Amino acid sequence: MSGRRRRPVSVGGASLFAVLIILCLMVFAVLARLTAQSERNLAQKAADSLSAYYDAEYRAIVRLAEIKNPAPDAPETVIFGMMTFTEEIDENRELRVTLDVAGGEVNVIEWAVVIKGDDEGGTEDGGFGDLTVPMF
Repeated sequence: MSGRRRRPVSVGGASLFAVLIILCLMVFAVLARLTAQSERNLAQKAADSLSAYYDAEYRAIVRLAEIKNPAPDAPETVIFGMMTFTEEIDENRELRVTLDVAGGEVNVIEWAVVIKGDDEGGTEDGGFGDLTVPMF
């Protein structure tokens, strides 16, 4: 037996293929996990943004109701002309409401989300100034 050479244990092609498949599956699992996590974060940001908008819209509706139907003990004033007020949605957006007030009649002229910018027409990152997105 001393004259016979021992053959090294060879790793077969099937074993290499199995290792490669397992490695690919692990990479895809990590990528799927990262994608799911980023989708969850994006959905949470969208939900927070929508909730903030609805809160601002509620405050604007309450304010509009106060203008249309003043409290009984409030002094009687007759207002004519255009009136604009804003409700902050978040640090980057606000809800702007423009009304046409003629005596006791109040008509909504504009109900829009305004993306805030600086007063010089541009933002710090080189973008545009105030951008308005009309809601109706």
